[in-house]
Amino acid sequence: MNPHICLLVNPLAASGRAMEVAAQIEAELKQRNISFDTWVKNWDISFFNSDNTHHTNYTDIFLVGGDGTLNYYANHYRHIPLPVTFFPGGTGNDVHWMIYGKKTIKEQIGLALTQPAKPFDLGRCNELYFANQVGIGFEGKVAKALTNKKKKPGQTSFKLTVLRKIFSYRSSFYTITLPGKTITGRKLLVDICNGQRAGAASMWRHRRYQMTVCWIW
Repeated sequence: MNPHICLLVNPLAASGRAMEVAAQIEAELKQRNISFDTWVKNWDISFFNSDNTHHTNYTDIFLVGGDGTLNYYANHYRHIPLPVTFFPGGTGNDVHWMIYGKKTIKEQIGLALTQPAKPFDLGRCNELYFANQVGIGFEGKVAKALTNKKKKPGQTSFKLTVLRKIFSYRSSFYTITLPGKTITGRKLLVDICNGQRAGAASMWRHRRYQMTVCWIW
């Protein structure tokens, strides 16, 4: 079967950076004579047939955005049995770095078209799945404050919200159960990460457990 790509783009990721990345992908696909459709808005309307199944003529999903875009896809469309190639259209692009390292867009497209797909583990918090990180405590407070708010470029909105919230936040009591170890006490935040990097390129060096757990007093 000849490849037919479904290119899904989050136009809000990184203040529009995802659109620039999508344009590069489109140019490369045209150069390779690969057919594709680009969906920028209304994925639910455009991407699905009336019976809520995906368009059967697609062979691959090319997803452009940040970690949040991948989380959205994982929670809404993970039942779609198509391989997903994730391109760096976000601010930190931590999941992309974890999977693809420093590969270029051209190299990623080449891999997607020539190599078999490989599975990637997701984490789950209650009923929601996450690709890289779940932040509990102060980080959750910051994320909630930023939800549905117009954001400044880069990490500006995140850092300003941290400064506004940090002095009034009160730590909560947690019980953290790990293989062979239980930790209890009041913590400022608890981060559970699926890789070595999260929070827009912050590095976690501790790799003792399958998922890294960081707690801060």
